[in-house]
Amino acid sequence: MNQIGANWYALSEYNPMLPDIKDNVYTSQYCEENIYLLARRMLAQPNIEEKWDINIIFVSNPSRTVALWNQRASSSIGNAVIWDYHVILALRGAFAADRDDERGTRIYDLDTRLPVPYHWEEYLEQTFPDHSNLPRRFQSFFRVVPCKVYLDNFASDRSHMVTQRPITLDVFVLQRNL
Repeated sequence: MNQIGANWYALSEYNPMLPDIKDNVYTSQYCEENIYLLARRMLAQPNIEEKWDINIIFVSNPSRTVALWNQRASSSIGNAVIWDYHVILALRGAFAADRDDERGTRIYDLDTRLPVPYHWEEYLEQTFPDHSNLPRRFQSFFRVVPCKVYLDNFASDRSHMVTQRPITLDVFVLQRNL
């Protein structure tokens, strides 16, 4: 485990309000349902909103082809997966002096090969490397939704998945320059 992960897990042990990620329900290719269940568990903790800002982040784009690296669905670490969209959870201490300071933000991406939770800046660097040099159709847009709004309005429509599967970039061979 890297230093950031070690520090975060120590923080989790110090703060029993954070659910242990190992106890979360996980179903492959159901990111929004997985995050919904995690968000519901987090908000069920007493006084959690006094200590943490919890937001849900939707990752997509107009072409519905976002490239994410370090995803479990990829057959190789160096290759990305193309999702039509992806959903993650962001957790930031509500006590932060500067609410715009992202250094304290941790990401829960249940489909990543990276540690969960993971530091925001590291997550961005390793999940969206060299993002600005990707073809536009693979670049990501982010929509941040407050956790309560997400839970109050969640609806899942899987009709688009009848014939679709995540496309790994083994097909497109968009490899990271390592």
